[in-house]
Amino acid sequence: MLTDPDGLADAQGSGLPVILTPDPRAALGDIAAWVHRSAENPATLYGVTGTNGKTSVVYLLDGLLRQLGVVTGLTSTAERRIGEESITSRLTTPEASELHALLARMREAEVRAVTIEVSAQALTRHRVDGLVFDIAAFINLSHDHLDDYADFEEYFDAKAAFFDPDRARRGVVSLDTSGASASSTVRASR
Repeated sequence: MLTDPDGLADAQGSGLPVILTPDPRAALGDIAAWVHRSAENPATLYGVTGTNGKTSVVYLLDGLLRQLGVVTGLTSTAERRIGEESITSRLTTPEASELHALLARMREAEVRAVTIEVSAQALTRHRVDGLVFDIAAFINLSHDHLDDYADFEEYFDAKAAFFDPDRARRGVVSLDTSGASASSTVRASR
């Protein structure tokens, strides 16, 4: 059982082995990656972040890959898909344990490319931890969805963290957006 100090008493009473960490959510991605062997024969991972249009871009990219004959997987606000099998979607980006389990199912189904809608909340809440994206794409940034962030700068920083070399091998930034946010993202991704 993975818990923080506040949950230790309950966890110890369960009779299960206990891993104590100050931030279970921050540890979950790496643990899920290990459990589901996410680094073994991974599909190519394409992640898309931005305020508006993530779902559309994920579907467009998935459609292009499918036209090229690639077996694809997809996770978005609208659905999760493994090849032709559609699964109901609850969050824009699933929790780390669900996402790694989904990628393991995709690997078993011989999916070779996965497009993932990556929200700012997914980045700050560690939902994509334990993954390294082959391509991280930034499409735009606006003042929508600021409710989880103190200000616009904190929201931007959450999105820019996607371009850290530990998270993404390459970045693609749409320059057809607000000049300040696009140029700042380019600088942050270097």
